[in-house]
Amino acid sequence: MPENSFKIFPVLKLLILSHLLLLASNSCAQALLSTNETDQDALLSLKAGLSLQSDSLASWEKGTDFCGWIGIICSHKHKHRVLALNLSSAGLVGSIALPSEISRT
Repeated sequence: MPENSFKIFPVLKLLILSHLLLLASNSCAQALLSTNETDQDALLSLKAGLSLQSDSLASWEKGTDFCGWIGIICSHKHKHRVLALNLSSAGLVGSIALPSEISRT
């Protein structure tokens, strides 16, 4: 074999390795975005059941990171899990009927 063909192998290995790393990082990013659709769906169901007199929960939109929504506190230990709600500044009045999706399980 010519000497030039052996010089290509390290470059080829590096190219394959970088491609695999890129694929792995893309998969991780997608997993983080869709990690917990049940929490997001429960929050959107809760919002749909509220009678809002302002757009205080306007950030609550499907397709956005719910951990960045106003009033949502996510766990640092368990990524993309809702830990608590703080809706004291949302201007809510009356009673709230919790949707069946919201539970401690």
